[in-house]
Amino acid sequence: KDAAEDKSEKDKKDYYDPKDCYFDPECHGKVDWDRVGPLKEGFFARVKALKEAKDVDGLKKMWPGAHKGLASLGMPEDRIDYILYKWAKYVWAEAFEEKDAAEDK
Repeated sequence: KDAAEDKSEKDKKDYYDPKDCYFDPECHGKVDWDRVGPLKEGFFARVKALKEAKDVDGLKKMWPGAHKGLASLGMPEDRIDYILYKWAKYVWAEAFEEKDAAEDK
């Protein structure tokens, strides 16, 4: 293997997340992924707007609706908040700094 192939393999391992329903074959098969895409885009847009407004309470208030939306698309209850957290943190990591710091202790 050359260095590029090694890097590609490392990138795949870093990206693969077994807790993410998308990467778990059993979980993946239960979800209507064609409809998750638009929900995810809307979620990202709302989180971005909330970030710009520095509205952490708004993020907390929208969470149950997003949770319900993913549940309606077949995502198992025990996976939904993990996905939402991952998505929200991608857009607005600073909103989770205190939570992450507490978990690291």
